[in-house]
Amino acid sequence: MCSQKGAETAKELLAAVAVWCFAQGVGIDLRFISLAWMQGVIALLLLLPITVSGLGVREGALVLVTRPYGVDPAQALTWGLVQFGALLAVALIGALIEARALWLTPARS
Repeated sequence: MCSQKGAETAKELLAAVAVWCFAQGVGIDLRFISLAWMQGVIALLLLLPITVSGLGVREGALVLVTRPYGVDPAQALTWGLVQFGALLAVALIGALIEARALWLTPARS
């Protein structure tokens, strides 16, 4: 039980680091702790079944939560799209691995 809790914590920390790297990449220079709480809020909003993969919700929420920090809306939008692109890239890698396993495994009868 304890190792699962540690794994979840490590996963969330890694996600926050990735978000920080993406923000830095598009020129958003905010403190790590600020980006981490924003990511938590965005993650909760993405649970709402409004759009496919949260497309639009993520970007709009990022524009809203970064506004008090003086972040340009275009930068916040770009940041959200970069996050979405990373999500698609990870999904594509998983799909390729699964497809390879499916095609290269002999059919069982």
